[in-house]
Amino acid sequence: MLAALGGKPVMTEGDVASWPHIVDEDRRAVLRAMDDATPWHWPMDTVLELESAWSETTGMPHVPAANSGTAALHMAVAAAGVEPGDEVIVPADTFLATASCRSCS
Repeated sequence: MLAALGGKPVMTEGDVASWPHIVDEDRRAVLRAMDDATPWHWPMDTVLELESAWSETTGMPHVPAANSGTAALHMAVAAAGVEPGDEVIVPADTFLATASCRSCS
């Protein structure tokens, strides 16, 4: 049962979740991929390597890189199969792209 409905909480008040655990090696890999990600370095091997490593780390089969949070939201909406007219609930206090991204279908 959810803690909000009377179940046992998994964290106590004031706890801070330690996710995502990002180390300096992660930061360097992202910066290297960003530095190498230009049309003149096609195919962007560094970005492909970063996607592959992140896929392995997270256990997720598909980990596409995005150039912005907005682009990532668009990909998520498309991957989830959201269609025009579908209801998507978003937080009230958020960036505009959270509520305005849409699927291209």
